[in-house]
Amino acid sequence: MTSIRIHLLGREYALRVEDGHDEATRRYAAALDERLRTFRTQFPSQLELTASMIVGLGLVEEIEALREALDAQRQGSEAAESDAANALNALDLHLAAKLARRPERQEPGREEAV
Repeated sequence: MTSIRIHLLGREYALRVEDGHDEATRRYAAALDERLRTFRTQFPSQLELTASMIVGLGLVEEIEALREALDAQRQGSEAAESDAANALNALDLHLAAKLARRPERQEPGREEAV
């Protein structure tokens, strides 16, 4: 674990994060701080706690929308993959049937053993 300090709305917070996650956590804190400051600029009469809750709820809403979009994309990919597999199977069956109906050809200069 690594100890780091982040700043949100001018307040410093000490955190312990997994090794190697310190820079990412600082980036997340900076992005959160920016959103909090933007909200506070737009709604200066709101308490910090209220601002934090509303910004947090907005972030959760964004995450859920992204999850739903990703799920829809995955379902579309799975459907396309299934369609492609079905088309390949149909082609394979078609080619196998064509080859089965085709008479064998003898190569020139080769006699068939009887």
